[in-house]
Amino acid sequence: MVRMSTLFKVMAMVAIMFGVSFNVEAQLLGGIAKAIKNKSQQSKQEKAMETPTGDAKDAKNGPATFSVGRDGELQACTWNPETLEITMLCDIAGNKKGDVIKYDPSTGKFTNNRGEYKGSMSEDGTIESIHIGTMKFEVKTYGNTTKYTVNKDGKQIGNLTADHFVSLAIMGPYTGNPSRLLTAYVYYGLLLDKRTYSINILKFDPELKYTVEQLDDKVKWMDQESINKIMKYESSLPGAGFKETYPEFKNCKVAAVGLMSNQWAERTETDRQGYKHWFYVCDYWVVYELADGRNVVTFSVARENSRYGDVISKWQVHDGEFNEVTDWVRK
Repeated sequence: MVRMSTLFKVMAMVAIMFGVSFNVEAQLLGGIAKAIKNKSQQSKQEKAMETPTGDAKDAKNGPATFSVGRDGELQACTWNPETLEITMLCDIAGNKKGDVIKYDPSTGKFTNNRGEYKGSMSEDGTIESIHIGTMKFEVKTYGNTTKYTVNKDGKQIGNLTADHFVSLAIMGPYTGNPSRLLTAYVYYGLLLDKRTYSINILKFDPELKYTVEQLDDKVKWMDQESINKIMKYESSLPGAGFKETYPEFKNCKVAAVGLMSNQWAERTETDRQGYKHWFYVCDYWVVYELADGRNVVTFSVARENSRYGDVISKWQVHDGEFNEVTDWVRK
């Protein structure tokens, strides 16, 4: 006769064995499912990042046409995967109708038929534009959703949708099956110029020019004490605070300030401990006389920690916004 305690021990051992077996099987199945999912996500990313080579695989994708405008009303260019050439169909972003832009797979560079460099792209998603500099094409998967974005300086400036449409700065559809990296280069590296980028993304027009009268029309307050405080702070900064980012501001002169607020407005901010702090801000324009002969204006916000204190900081309303003042007369 089997003792009861021995039977319980045997049953417990069998249960443990089966339990371990089930756990191992579940872990294996889970690992396989995860690997399949990761492989699927990886294949999506690899396909999106494919750079053209000019071989049979590219030819299989067929030619592509890229258009701009919400409804694609303007065909901008075509892509031939067999010859690795982009042919311009209109004048846009410094490109001329009829230009042929050749891709070199060994360097990732694009050059037109006049020998002019037209940017580049790399398998890691880096895109170089002659107009707006370095961008990054990124692929991110969230569950069953994959997002294709174009980013600059850590901020998203555009995206490619699943239905052959590119949105934000440049809007328009494309046909064919080019890699998404190539598509990102065409729209953001080739068809997007500095002005369009600034207007759509940075929210200012770099080609806009002002007259003295137009600046005077923006003035809402003639408080000399406030003007003097802002002038003093602006003049205390090397290159008016733009020395590192815009070397041409070296030795510039702060020529004039116009107050676009009718008072110092009270604001609050909360620190990490949850305490509120009050400070004051005032909107203004400021004209700089640059050493190279240009006279430019920008629009900024000044901050002081007490209503009758000194200005302690400033920031531009739109980073990088500078416009020429056409009729400025230096004193």
